[in-house]
Amino acid sequence: MTSDNLVSLVKKFKGLQNEFVDFGALDTEPRFIFRHFLSNISKLNPPTSWDLYDNSMDTNEANQELTKCATLIKELYSKLHYSEKAKFDSYVEESL
Repeated sequence: MTSDNLVSLVKKFKGLQNEFVDFGALDTEPRFIFRHFLSNISKLNPPTSWDLYDNSMDTNEANQELTKCATLIKELYSKLHYSEKAKFDSYVEESL
């Protein structure tokens, strides 16, 4: 397991945001929630709510898919060697 695997999952998450753009997945709030989660990944549980447009449409599938991906990122992060965690943390700091 390497930090590259996590970078691929971050890219997958961004793809999910594009897929669920009509639900607000690319808005400021979900982007902030994801960045905050990644920046504090060793301390936080994956988010279960992404501040999508749930008052005007059914966002259950979008919430579930985003949460599933974030949960996988957290699970894989917890299995990384310290040096790989440091690489991923640097990626997050520089890229997001």
